[in-house]
Amino acid sequence: MKAILLDKIVPLLLVLGGLNIGLAHVFDFNPIEKVLGSGTTLTGIVYILVGVSALFGLYHLLDETMHPKATS
Repeated sequence: MKAILLDKIVPLLLVLGGLNIGLAHVFDFNPIEKVLGSGTTLTGIVYILVGVSALFGLYHLLDETMHPKATS
């Protein structure tokens, strides 16, 4: 159950984080800070969750690269 939940949440947070960074640098618009406030605890939590999701994504990428699953 936990793995299935992580498999859905991690990509979602990665996409949201990527879009946020893109919008922040291209259009000077940060939607997370616009919605949650600049420098708030909740904003910090969202950024931490996006960072942890990136670490999970990197782990899965490296794990699948170094230990490919056998195909039948």
